Amino acid sequence: MTDAPGANARLVGKLLALSGLVILAMALAAWMRWLPYADGTLNTLAKAFAVVGALDLVLAFFFMSRTN
Repeated sequence: MTDAPGANARLVGKLLALSGLVILAMALAAWMRWLPYADGTLNTLAKAFAVVGALDLVLAFFFMSRTN
């Protein structure tokens, strides 16, 4: 964390972007059937991970573009 205005928001945005990409990678793994779960569970996991990952990226772009 820094004392510069807006630097903390950019840092939070970068961390959210990283976590969003990881969650989208988990959605891809579920969609490709690489996880050891039943088909119905994998479909639900893939959809849930995709939605959460996309929302995470939206929040990341909001925080990174926010200026003080």
